[in-house]
Amino acid sequence: MGFLEVISSSQQVLRPLACWPLGWLLLCVLFEEDGGQLPVDTLDVHQALFKCLIRRSLIRRGDVNIVASTSPDLPGHCKKMLAEFGKLALACVKEERFVYTDAEIRSHCRGGGLEVAELGFLTRGLNFGRSHNQKKRADYFTPLVRTFAEFLAAYYISSVVHYANILRRELEDLPGLSSIGGGSSFLTDNSTVLILRFLMGLLGRKGHLVFNQLCPLDFPTRTTFMLLQAAGPSESNVAAVCRLLGASSSGGGCVGVGGGGGGPGNGSKLAVPLVHTAPLELEGWSHVLRSESCSLEALELVFQFDKGADCEELLDAFFSSLSCNDSVRLVRISSLLGHEFTTTEVARLAGYVKMTLPKSRLHTFELVITCLEDSAHDKFQSLVDALCEGLELDPSPSLSKLVLDLNLGTSQVVQLCSSLQKAPQVTFLHLPHLGCGRDGLRAIANLIRCRPLVALNLAGSWGMRREDPPSSSGVSVGSGSGSSGVSTLQHLAKQPSLTSNISPKATSSYYFSSLPRGMMGGYNSLNRPATLPRQPLQNLLSDGYGTGGGGGDSKRNSDSVLFQRLFHPLPACDSTAHAGSGFHDVFEAARDPACKLRSLNVSKCLLGAEDALCLGETVRRSECLDALRLEGGTRLGEVLPVLLGLADNTSLQLLDLGSQRLVLEDGPTQLVCQSLAKNTSLRLLSLEGWTFRIEERQSYGQASSNCKLEVVEQQNTAYYKCRNTWPDEIVKCALNKA
Repeated sequence: MGFLEVISSSQQVLRPLACWPLGWLLLCVLFEEDGGQLPVDTLDVHQALFKCLIRRSLIRRGDVNIVASTSPDLPGHCKKMLAEFGKLALACVKEERFVYTDAEIRSHCRGGGLEVAELGFLTRGLNFGRSHNQKKRADYFTPLVRTFAEFLAAYYISSVVHYANILRRELEDLPGLSSIGGGSSFLTDNSTVLILRFLMGLLGRKGHLVFNQLCPLDFPTRTTFMLLQAAGPSESNVAAVCRLLGASSSGGGCVGVGGGGGGPGNGSKLAVPLVHTAPLELEGWSHVLRSESCSLEALELVFQFDKGADCEELLDAFFSSLSCNDSVRLVRISSLLGHEFTTTEVARLAGYVKMTLPKSRLHTFELVITCLEDSAHDKFQSLVDALCEGLELDPSPSLSKLVLDLNLGTSQVVQLCSSLQKAPQVTFLHLPHLGCGRDGLRAIANLIRCRPLVALNLAGSWGMRREDPPSSSGVSVGSGSGSSGVSTLQHLAKQPSLTSNISPKATSSYYFSSLPRGMMGGYNSLNRPATLPRQPLQNLLSDGYGTGGGGGDSKRNSDSVLFQRLFHPLPACDSTAHAGSGFHDVFEAARDPACKLRSLNVSKCLLGAEDALCLGETVRRSECLDALRLEGGTRLGEVLPVLLGLADNTSLQLLDLGSQRLVLEDGPTQLVCQSLAKNTSLRLLSLEGWTFRIEERQSYGQASSNCKLEVVEQQNTAYYKCRNTWPDEIVKCALNKA
C-alpha cells in the first residue's frame, strides 16, 4: 500500500496530521524509516514521531551511544526534558496558548538552557520587532504540530501520576473538566479530550489511578469509555470504571474532579443506565458486565443504529457479556420513536432475547418497541416466537415480571398467553397499548383463571379490534349477575324530562374515552357530549341520596341528574349488552373468587359505558384486588361506577383516578362522598387534576363528615391534588377528620 493510500485510509488520525505542512513532511520521513508502514493509533503515531525526531537530533549532535543502541525507548535524560517541557506546555494549554518564550523554557527546564529546543519538535519563530538592546529581544518557539503540545502535557501528567495531590490539581485545572460536576453534561474542549486520551494511553494498566481521582457520575459515560479504550480493559481499570458508573458496590466517596456529591454512597436512588447502540458504549459496557466488580442491577439498551456503524460483533459481545453477568436483574430493551427495524435486525434481536431470558437471576424483562404503524404485527412475529420459546424451554426461575409493548396482534397475544401458562414464575404481566380486541383479551382472562397472576397492566388498550365498530347498546346498568335493583334505563324511560333530549347513541358516545395510540373517529361521531336541560336538584332527593332541605331554586348540570339516576343503587354489569367488549372477560375473571390478582391498571383505556359498569361491579365483588389505576379519564361515566362500587368493597387500598379533564358538581360529589363513607379498606385515593364545583351547602356537609381517607405524602408531594371551589374552612375540616 502506497503512502497516499495509507493516509487516506486513516480518516481520524493520519489525515488531520497531514493537513499541516510540517506534519506531512514528518509522516513522509516516518513512512520511509519504517519501511512503508505507519501507525494507525493517535498515541502510537505521536510516540513514533517523537522518537524519530529525537533520534535524528541526537545523531546530528554526534551521540555515538544512541546510534549504537538498539533499544526502542528514549534515553532517560530526554524523557526528563520532555516531562519538564510538558509542564510548561500544560500551563499554556490551560491559557489556550501554544507559543513559548525562551525565558519560559529556561525557567521550566533544568540547567536553564535551551537544550530541549534542539530535540527537533520545536521551531524558532521570526521576530520582526525593533529593540534598542538586541540581546534582550525574546525568542518565541512553537511546536511543529499543535498536538505535540497536548502530547507533552499528557506526558508530564503521566510522570506525576503517583502523586495524588499533584495529579488531582492538574486534572482540576484542565479546561472544561472541572465544570462537568457543576451541571455540564459533556466534555467539549478538544485539547482536554486529547490530553486525557494521550494520558490514559501512556498509563495503560495504571489508568485506574486517573479514574480514581474522578467522582462517580460526574463524568459522561462515553468519555469514560473513550478513556477506558485508550488505557485498555485491564481488571483494575474496568473496576475503577464500574465505580464511576455507579455499577460497583465497593465504590465509596471520593474527593476528586468536579467535587460533586453524586454516587452510590449518597443515599440517592440511581436511574437505570442507558446503553445506546453506539460502538464505544457497546464495547465499554461489555467490559463492565464481564468484570467481577460489576454489581449493576438494572440496564436498558436503546436501539438506534448510527449511520454506517457496523455494530453486529459489538452487539454479540454485549449480549454475551450480559448473559454471563450475575448481578443484572432488570433488562429493558427499547427503541426510539421513528427507528424502523429491518427484518434482519428483528431476527438478530430475537436471538438476543433468547440469550437473555435464561439468565439465572433475571427478575424483570421489558421489551418496548415503539411502532408508528398499527399493521406492524407480522414484522415482529419472529420476536414473539423467540419470546414464547424462551418462556417455554428454559426461562430464568427468578423471572417474575414481563413487560411487552410491541403492538401485538390477536394471534400473538393468544400465543404469548399460551406460553405464559408454562411459566408460572411470571406473576407481573404488563401488556400496554393492545389493540387485539376481545379474542386477545379473552386469552388474558383465561390466563388469569389458569395460573396465579398478581399484577396486570393493560394501560392504553382497546376492548375490541380497531376495525370493529363499538357496541351501540347504549347505557345500561342491567339486572345481570350481581345487580341489586331494577334496570335504570327502564326508570329513565318513565321520565320524559330526562329522555326527551338524549338518545342511546348520544349516551354511548358520551362515555367513550380517549386513547394515546389511535384515533376516535370510529368510536365517537360527536364533537362534544350530549347534554340535558338543567333540573332543580330537589327533584332528585327522593332517591335517597339527598341530605334533606335545600334551596328550591338550585340548578344542576345535566350530568349530575343523569349519574344520580344511572348508578342507583350500585353499578352492575349487563353481560348481554357487554358481550362485544374484551374487557368484560378480563373484569369478570378479576372478580372471580378464585382469582389472585391484586393490582390492575387500565389507565387511558378505551372504556365504554358497559366497560365502566363492569369494572364497577368488579370493584364491588373483588376480594383480593388491592390496587386499581384508572388514570386519564375524560368522562364521569368512566370513573363514577368505580367510586360507587367502593361502598361494598373490602379489599381495595389504592385507587388512582388522576385526570385533568374531570369536573364534579354537587350531585356526583354527594354520591362519591356517601360511597367513600361506607368503605373501610381504602387508604390512598388519587384525584389529581380533578375540579370540584360545589354550590350546595349540603355537599359541604357531605364532604366534611364523610372524608375518612388518609392523606398520604411522599417526598413532600401530596396525593390530595384537586382543584376546588370549596371555602378554606371546609377543606381544613375535611383534612382534620382524615
